[in-house]
Amino acid sequence: YEVVIVERDPNGRFVSASQAMKAPVLVGDASVPSVLETVNVRTAAALLAVTSDDTVNLEIALTAKGLAADLPIVVRNQDPDFAYQVHQVFEFDQVMSPTELAAPAFAAAALGGRILGNGLAGNLLWVAIATLITPNHPFCGKSVQTIARQANLVPLYLETEGRTLHGFALLNATLNSGDILYLTMPAHQLDQLWRRIPPVLVSQ
Repeated sequence: YEVVIVERDPNGRFVSASQAMKAPVLVGDASVPSVLETVNVRTAAALLAVTSDDTVNLEIALTAKGLAADLPIVVRNQDPDFAYQVHQVFEFDQVMSPTELAAPAFAAAALGGRILGNGLAGNLLWVAIATLITPNHPFCGKSVQTIARQANLVPLYLETEGRTLHGFALLNATLNSGDILYLTMPAHQLDQLWRRIPPVLVSQ
């Protein structure tokens, strides 16, 4: 996408980096309707209000909605609870909290894994993660197909004994210590990577 950046401070710390990426920077206040008109907000594909001030972001988003009611808008908000309320009340496309976005990466690092990326599906933040299987890992000794059902995850591929397994070979594989499983799952369920899954009891 072609991006136009509106920055109130001509000496802002990201201005030089933006210009280095050949992104045009308009110095102005994006909460002022005439400034948004200057950058053709009515015909824009979307607007991202991502300053470091949550109140300013809300003001920008509301101003933009007043000019282009159907414009998709993403708003940055530091407080996850307030972000949810803003999303519900003003019906912005997304109100995202940096705390919520960063938390899965910290959790992955604590688990010896790493976040490969994330994305929104519906109202859920999904993360793609690589997790190292250790002897104490809750997935160790289980088949990929089993843990996929129990932990509500989607396996992507497995690195094991110098090989990479995909498809049916991946689903039928048993996870052993030293394997690296690549998967995607909802961010709020990352605790499945360290919480042992209780066995399913079947009564006959």
